[in-house]
Amino acid sequence: MNKEFVVLVVEDDMMTRNVIVELLRDEGFQAEEADGVRSTLEKFAPGKFKVVVLDKKLGDGLGVDLCHQVIKADPTVRIFLFAGATDEVRLAALAAGAAEVLQKPYDLTKLSFLVKREFRRSTNELEDLTRGAVVN
Repeated sequence: MNKEFVVLVVEDDMMTRNVIVELLRDEGFQAEEADGVRSTLEKFAPGKFKVVVLDKKLGDGLGVDLCHQVIKADPTVRIFLFAGATDEVRLAALAAGAAEVLQKPYDLTKLSFLVKREFRRSTNELEDLTRGAVVN
């Protein structure tokens, strides 16, 4: 896939994080990982990641709070936040800037679909920009 399309997986449970990262890599995506708020903020830079897969509760903070910070740093990044089943949590995640709120347990098929959709959207936007460019 595209080397510029990198996914960051933020999950404090190592086994779950490894499963998601492997799935994404098997699908042909570049995937990096972080285990919490601090490690995410250390890795994160505007434009570095196209998608962040984020758990709602991390060992050193809340995913919704991290979502706010990431969106503030890079409004173009798409965040898929895994949250509980309550509407209150899902609405808080959407209000924080999450593009999608997924219910636990992890639905890896849906996650794969969403990441592929974002890749296609990203690729189409680049193609549209290229087609519309004026060369002097």
